[in-house]
Amino acid sequence: MHWDLEHSFSIIVFELGTQQENVDNSRKDHLNWSRIIQNINQLIENHKEQIILGEWGTKLVLLHSILEGICSLGTKDTDNYLTKTIAEVSRIIGQYTQQCYIGVGGFCQGISNLQQSYQEAKEAVKVAKLTNSCDKAFYYDELGIYRLLHKISSEELHKFVNDTLLPLIEYDQQHKTELVKTLDAYFANNGNLRALAKDLFVHYNTVLYRMERIQSILDVDLNNRDIRLNIEVALKIYSS
Repeated sequence: MHWDLEHSFSIIVFELGTQQENVDNSRKDHLNWSRIIQNINQLIENHKEQIILGEWGTKLVLLHSILEGICSLGTKDTDNYLTKTIAEVSRIIGQYTQQCYIGVGGFCQGISNLQQSYQEAKEAVKVAKLTNSCDKAFYYDELGIYRLLHKISSEELHKFVNDTLLPLIEYDQQHKTELVKTLDAYFANNGNLRALAKDLFVHYNTVLYRMERIQSILDVDLNNRDIRLNIEVALKIYSS
């Protein structure tokens, strides 16, 4: 195929949602799958980059070459380089199915290292499914703490959220308030109360009251670094 096997590559995994409720839906899924494969192969033929399409269950796997010099520029440049292909394939898939989870492995040098990029892409897909994020590409190198969270059982994650946030969640439900949202915005604004007030379009004194109320309900001191870490992680899980 005239490929340079020492080239740089990245693996992109698209996991499609299917409907298997009855025979008609199963036949429709099979027909849609065939059309998706045909259209993606046509896209690949028109692409200037070297790309190979593979199938595995409900997954479509792209082996995507990386132009020389792109990798040396940094992760962001590699991600941007792959964005066009991901968008084009996503558009094709979106014509036939409502669900598609996308994971992108880190770039690797030579085909002997493809397995690592493939495993990373699958890990990224798991995070996409964990956060119920359809049609959004998750890059393994940018997963951060989600690299760890998705390896923990859903039961344990649920328990951690309850142990950390349940009193506040229940308070919001009972009083029709949005203190969980306020707390999340507090972290998003790096604890800056004036920025938080601006972000929530409320008076500064209102923010002061809400933060005092939050700490009282949870019986915590947000000046404690470990407590802040636990709460922020719990919020990430809860919002997922």
